Amino acid sequence: MMPKVSVILTTYNRPELVKKTIDSILNQTFQDFELIVVDNCSNYDFLQVINAFNDKRIIPFQKNNHGIIAKNRNYGISKANGAFLAFCDDDDIWEPNKLEIQINFIYRNKLENNQFVLYTNCIEVNDDFSKNTNIKEIKSINDLIYSSQIYFSTSMISNISLSERFNELPVFIAVEDYLFWMSLKATNYNFFLIKEHLVKIHVDKSSMSLK
Repeated sequence: MMPKVSVILTTYNRPELVKKTIDSILNQTFQDFELIVVDNCSNYDFLQVINAFNDKRIIPFQKNNHGIIAKNRNYGISKANGAFLAFCDDDDIWEPNKLEIQINFIYRNKLENNQFVLYTNCIEVNDDFSKNTNIKEIKSINDLIYSSQIYFSTSMISNISLSERFNELPVFIAVEDYLFWMSLKATNYNFFLIKEHLVKIHVDKSSMSLK
């Protein structure tokens, strides 16, 4: 039986952080998911870390993306079996009810057979501060032109006839998610905002990493 959600997590050289991220995903109140973890050939024993969870929902891969995170995100999409795709970075933490709230929203609004992007507010955190976001609702492509309102680790999308992929050209490193949302909006995906703060986003100078 196929999982309802495929969670795609990319990681690189962050063993302690990724363990906390994986814990936050495995401890979701909604449990019908697979967790696809794509590691950029880290310099520690990645598979040992994954095997220690002893959870069959985790499906690990190692793939050298040569500094282009879009390649590993696309690789994760290619391995996904779920009706919906959820994305996460390896230094972010999901609130326990994140998936449950999003899945309930999908079925309450009858989106299960539609093309959509569903995103939430979040809490930006680091060692010095914590700040709640107040994200703008995206109603047209103009709302995406000047800045992306979507924090990547809050996002869930439909996996129905998904032909769009993250752009793998090196010139688009660090903005590949922004371009991805633009391409989905241009192909008539509907965007929906859940106002609750459902993810803790780790913000520091190393956040623009090649996971």
